[in-house]
Amino acid sequence: MDQFYPNGMIHEDHFSETMETVVRPALRKIRKDRMVAGADGKKLFVSVFPSEGKKGTVIIHHGFTESVEKFSEVIYALNQAGYTVGMHEARGHGRSYTDPGVDKASGDTYVAHFDDYVEDLHALMGTVYRDLPRPYFLLCHSMGGAVGALYLEKYPGVFEKAVLSSPMIAPSTYGIPKPVVMAICTTMTAVGKGKNRIMMSKGYTGHEDFATSATTSKARFDWYDDMKYAVKEFQNSSPTFCWTKESVRVTNRILKPGEVEKISIPVLVLQAPEDQSVLVEPMDRFAQRLRHGKLERFEGAKHEIYRCVDATACRWMDTVLAFLAS
Repeated sequence: MDQFYPNGMIHEDHFSETMETVVRPALRKIRKDRMVAGADGKKLFVSVFPSEGKKGTVIIHHGFTESVEKFSEVIYALNQAGYTVGMHEARGHGRSYTDPGVDKASGDTYVAHFDDYVEDLHALMGTVYRDLPRPYFLLCHSMGGAVGALYLEKYPGVFEKAVLSSPMIAPSTYGIPKPVVMAICTTMTAVGKGKNRIMMSKGYTGHEDFATSATTSKARFDWYDDMKYAVKEFQNSSPTFCWTKESVRVTNRILKPGEVEKISIPVLVLQAPEDQSVLVEPMDRFAQRLRHGKLERFEGAKHEIYRCVDATACRWMDTVLAFLAS
């Protein structure tokens, strides 16, 4: 049985075996890892995966608590399709810089200002990504989608097209009114507790629960869950008060009158209608205001559409590749 679908995605039946014996060895042969200065000089872990193809470069920005390795399947498929791929781990994540005073060992995740993510991406576009094959395409997931939206509003002319998958235009506050969340997080940050984990989160406690995860694919879930368990740098799991404050504030910034309309390039928004991690309605409003926007829904998918069952993940990749090539 073929281990891969035509678009480069892996059959779930042999996912872990194929990932460890084919995909990761192939990526190790070509990847170039570096620690590169972000916007304020803080070091970020950056990986570049060159391709012999001439289709350009896809820059990936991951979501909250993710890493480069989590996107191995996606990177491999894009690389096989002829795209060079560049990706970094956002500050506070993985192998990148973490602020002193943050309990990274317990999985706590912190950022002082959401703009730090945006400016880090811009700094990398002017350094390590600068000489990669053009045109540049942006592919973002969740938190990365918020970073991508802000970046496209602020820095026109860098990317040819952008794909925002389950973008965090507005995070879910899980039934707690947004003003209450903002009041608590703003107060805790003001009294010097911004680097502390929010009350309802327990931190990283070991293997996670598939039933409450953001994917519908047990094979894809198990593979990364095992890696996360084994590699301490990947055990980000909990938001801090300041990160939460910044993530809730981002909605008004992205959707401020006139801001979305500044985005002149084609943007594809990929949505899981029953998403529990980000709110769907603000995502709809964002997509409707785009000058050249398209929204595609993936019924039955969870937040991590790219890691769902084969039929969904393959449709996701087919949709991304068709959009980039159009």
